[in-house]
Amino acid sequence: MSRATEPSSSRSVVALAVVAALAHAQAAGAQNATAADTPPLEEVTVTGSSIKRSDDAALPVTIVSQEAMELRDAATPVDLLTAMPAVVNVPINDSNQGGVSARGDVSSVNLRGIGSGNTLVLLNGRRVAAHGISSTEDGVPQMSVNVNTLPARGLDRVDILRDGASAVYGSDAVAGVINFVTDSDYVGNELQVQTGITEIGSGSDMGLTLTHGNYAFGDRLHWISTFDYLKREELKTSDLPNATDADKRAVAAPGFDAANGPFFDRNASSGFPSFRVGSSTATMYLTPMEGGVIGIKNSAPSRTGAELGYYYDTNADGYSVPETERFNWFNALDFKVNDSLSAFGNLALYRADSTMVRPPVAYGINSDAPLVVSADNPYNPYGSRFYSPTGAPNADGTPRLVGTPQSVTIVSKRFTDIGPETIDVETTAVTATLGLRGDIAPGWSWETGAVYSRAETKDDSLNAVRETALHAQTALTDSTAYNPFGYNFAVQNGQVVATTPYTNPESVTSGFVQRFHQEGRNVLASIDARVNGELWDLGGGPIAIAVGAEHRWDDYELVRPQFAGKNGINDLGLDPEGNDFVQASAAGDVIGDRTVAAAFAEVVVPIVGSMNAMPGIERLQLGASMRYEEYSDFGSTSNPKFTLDWRPVDALMIRASYNEGFRAPNLSVMNYPTRFTVGSYFDPYRGPVTGLPVDGQFQRQTGIEGNQDLVPETAEGRTLGFVLDVPFVEGLRMSVDYWKIEQENLIASPIAEEIRANDAAMLLAATQAALANGVPLDQIDLGSGTENYAGDPLIQRSATITADDRAFFAAYNASRPQSQWLAPVGILEVTYTPYSNLASATIEGYDFNITYNSPRFDWGRLAVSTDATYLDKYERQAGPNAAVETRLGKNGATKWRGSVNVSWSKDDVWSAGISAYYIGDYADTSASISEATYQALGRPSYVYPIDGVYFWRVDDSVTFNAFGAYTFTPAGDSWLSDLNVRVGVKNLTNEDAPLTTDTAGYDSAVYNSVAMGRVWTLRLTKNF
Repeated sequence: MSRATEPSSSRSVVALAVVAALAHAQAAGAQNATAADTPPLEEVTVTGSSIKRSDDAALPVTIVSQEAMELRDAATPVDLLTAMPAVVNVPINDSNQGGVSARGDVSSVNLRGIGSGNTLVLLNGRRVAAHGISSTEDGVPQMSVNVNTLPARGLDRVDILRDGASAVYGSDAVAGVINFVTDSDYVGNELQVQTGITEIGSGSDMGLTLTHGNYAFGDRLHWISTFDYLKREELKTSDLPNATDADKRAVAAPGFDAANGPFFDRNASSGFPSFRVGSSTATMYLTPMEGGVIGIKNSAPSRTGAELGYYYDTNADGYSVPETERFNWFNALDFKVNDSLSAFGNLALYRADSTMVRPPVAYGINSDAPLVVSADNPYNPYGSRFYSPTGAPNADGTPRLVGTPQSVTIVSKRFTDIGPETIDVETTAVTATLGLRGDIAPGWSWETGAVYSRAETKDDSLNAVRETALHAQTALTDSTAYNPFGYNFAVQNGQVVATTPYTNPESVTSGFVQRFHQEGRNVLASIDARVNGELWDLGGGPIAIAVGAEHRWDDYELVRPQFAGKNGINDLGLDPEGNDFVQASAAGDVIGDRTVAAAFAEVVVPIVGSMNAMPGIERLQLGASMRYEEYSDFGSTSNPKFTLDWRPVDALMIRASYNEGFRAPNLSVMNYPTRFTVGSYFDPYRGPVTGLPVDGQFQRQTGIEGNQDLVPETAEGRTLGFVLDVPFVEGLRMSVDYWKIEQENLIASPIAEEIRANDAAMLLAATQAALANGVPLDQIDLGSGTENYAGDPLIQRSATITADDRAFFAAYNASRPQSQWLAPVGILEVTYTPYSNLASATIEGYDFNITYNSPRFDWGRLAVSTDATYLDKYERQAGPNAAVETRLGKNGATKWRGSVNVSWSKDDVWSAGISAYYIGDYADTSASISEATYQALGRPSYVYPIDGVYFWRVDDSVTFNAFGAYTFTPAGDSWLSDLNVRVGVKNLTNEDAPLTTDTAGYDSAVYNSVAMGRVWTLRLTKNF
């Protein structure tokens, strides 16, 4: 939806000012109202600490309350989390269609924008297994928790710790921690039925939740069980306003609407094939032409007019969000054995079945073997059916032309006649926890628990294409042969022309249309124990201490059967390292496991408290924590954290922290088998010498592989902020926190161009060193293709050096001074890019919060909260010699994000609320124009300049949710008693997700919850 654009920062400041004014105005009126009784302070365990605290402002934790959940009206946990400004995006999400990464009902959140692997996700304070199939972020496999496996209903709250916490929890807690805390006190029975209906035509959902909670055995046992069911329709890509056609040039602005520009997403692999005839290297195209005819061209079809139909509309078939059916059942038991001992247990069960539809499988020239249509295939328009050396007609009397029959090699072809590719994904998860807790002595308690968590995914592409079977079917010479042209041909007026469309029957395609299967699982088992207690009192209160230990076992396995992953040893004569499915890269199984032993300690030292307060120091408290972890596969790490809480006056808290964090290399990246890709690149060593095509821009392999020698990524985090409980205005609180994260040893793939450049430099240096040692040039052996290779060890060259090679090098050296002489080596074959600890990053910003909870008035009670995050800096360096990249403002890392929630309730009968969510503008790095074009267009506002590159600006957005609810309280016994009816609307003003170059026209990592437009919701809740 087009809107006038105003600067993001000014819009955000205005929004914050409005919220502050609203909160203050409401609070001012509260001074004349009767306040509710203030309950005594209770010590609670806060996410981010093992020690119970009475001051909830000590740590920068955002608490997503049940009221906030009501306003968000989220059908899934990820919809709830994306309302939080600290969540930059959802890089792994259910819109993914690629077979290499996780698909189906999956979402992994990204706090601060530094990757989902840097966000630790907990269920009731303990780890759960990562998703069963890893996904790639920044070119590196990530293993992240699928938050959709966690309960969406029956929650007490969700805590978001906006600070590093490796000193408390260990690996992954670099950006922060998200802790789902279930309701442990509910008593009663509740049935909830809800539905969400879209206006867009697809993507509606319905669900049912049943909750039971009760006490037994004289109130010694409490049991709560929540069963949640959700069924969501698919969101069809063609229903989206910016994606009715994959050719989005009509909605792109000038400069970005070129025929070959970034908004043209129709695909050249279409139902109309491109091909080469005989031994020719020229590519021919079967394409629609003006006048409604189908013809053959020797140049690429135009992207306008009738020839636009050559390019496949990838949005015509497919979903942006899959159809999903999900079950989630959470159970919790708490049994009081005696006054000093309790047993507890949790069981969380999850299953989701998703169906994603994407465009049909496409064949490309870079497949393992070329698809050759023999000269005797009856559908080959250059074959023996239409050409004869003598021009004699066929046996059935149909004419032929004079000419030599030729085979045809397919360059590109999309198998439209077998239909869109249907992907069924089954995802399951189980997490079981058993534990004991008790008291040792006054002020001392203990807890121990064991967790078994397993996440598994089975992924099936139902109509994938087996390559050898396709070749065999295409090689046939009768009517059962596969026709890749999609048309019948005939000789008319002295030429071969396409006549009528042809659809290959199922009897032909069934032989090569097969199921592609992969499955993965992550199993995590742990046992932990901790003791909390109080030591001596220094005057400000007793010193609190917590110590504990944990042992964890982690196992990951991603497997594909023979021919889907790798061919292996086979009877088909296939390369064991290749695979036999079209559009699927050969990939070996990923299998790995590890054990982790950890010990941790935390201490909070009250220096000044209520008993020794002084002017300017009402309270002063220091905290320190340390965690040591020993990994079976790479070694050990220790990480400290220090905190300061200072109240100069009772209403003002100043808080600061310093922490050292780490992220262990995950099992996927350490055990990733070598996988080869093919690309065209130049050999900087041999290329200038020989001038041969094989040494110029030539098709070569790049090997991507895991690395057992990886070490942990490390980080330093700092926070400084304040929390102000506004004097004389009960219930009004505001806070500001500055935060900064500096990361080192980030895992990344080496840059292949740098490896090849370094290889050339090392070979030159080795040559010069040998010459300096008196070795004659023609006797220098650089070990090409051997273990003694003198170049970069990540380069593989042929061991063969021909006489012609030596002659080229001799001629090159003869024309240059000795300082430039080069010794001969073999042809460059493979560049290996193993995952390595190469990159670094710095990110910093500010978090803002204003919260107001009013007393009870005659007209009800009001709650207002607003959260905002300002991202001030985000830089990343891919390697020690790489340029520093500015990531601020790119791909979802917007400067400003914010949310506002306003809710009202009266007498537990009426309630209503409205919320607003702001996402600032950012650059789509897949679309850019030159500076000259930018200037010529008059420096338009839809361009986002970053470091001299002029990107497409993804508009900022403001969306609103609203609801109203009523609880029936009729006199007497009635089925209406305690029936709550809630009517809501999500995306109240029906905003479109801003336009991006993504195929669906929007950034699914940021805007999946907005893409379906306005959604009307109805929820009925009955307590009985």
